[in-house]
Amino acid sequence: QDNAQVCHACPIVGCETCAGESGGCEACLIFHIRSSSEADGQCLFLYGAFFAAAALFGLCFLLLGMLRFCCLGLSSARAPGVLREVLAHRRRAKVHDYSLPGNPFYSYDDTSVRRQSISGVAPLLYFRFVAFLVLLCFVIFLLLLVGLLLPQLSEGDKGVVPLPKALPKKNLGAAETGHAIALYVLCIIIVVHWMTNQNRTVKHDVEEEPHLRNYALVAEGFPKSARSPHEV
Repeated sequence: QDNAQVCHACPIVGCETCAGESGGCEACLIFHIRSSSEADGQCLFLYGAFFAAAALFGLCFLLLGMLRFCCLGLSSARAPGVLREVLAHRRRAKVHDYSLPGNPFYSYDDTSVRRQSISGVAPLLYFRFVAFLVLLCFVIFLLLLVGLLLPQLSEGDKGVVPLPKALPKKNLGAAETGHAIALYVLCIIIVVHWMTNQNRTVKHDVEEEPHLRNYALVAEGFPKSARSPHEV
């Protein structure tokens, strides 16, 4: 209100209640959070980044789908007899039951590329790497959110989610330093743990899983002068 007792709209975007003559915003609208508790603090829209990420993902998905459709439409079969040979081989092939006791391979219905070395250890390591990235991003997001809320905890916040004044202002600097150290240390621990698990997975695959090299024969002792299969 001004001297004539006339209400004016708050000049801060996303603000629900202005702080009065001191300026700034006292409470933000729903889905908004204050950037700082100072007079020049702004109200930030929390879900703007999520909407932008969803729109970018949808656009990339659409472009990749169109590219795949165009590539398939322009491509042609270079070897038409391949399908005929595949069907002939399928008729000649015998059915193998890999679920019998003592068989070193996996049965078809019990396989999982994400947990078992079906086609090599590379797909297994890749899925573990994707899970590691998801976990690391989630942990960093939570820790950054905690760091964003530290100033509000030191002064209290009366916004959409009221926060208590649980942290004295004199300890705010120490809390931010400890938060930064904890962020880096926890990320390093997660990375080292992932590297250890990857190494353990490769070691288990080499020592325990069946490989073609386990069934290969190495012949030695042939004369060095042998150059043709007949001489060998």
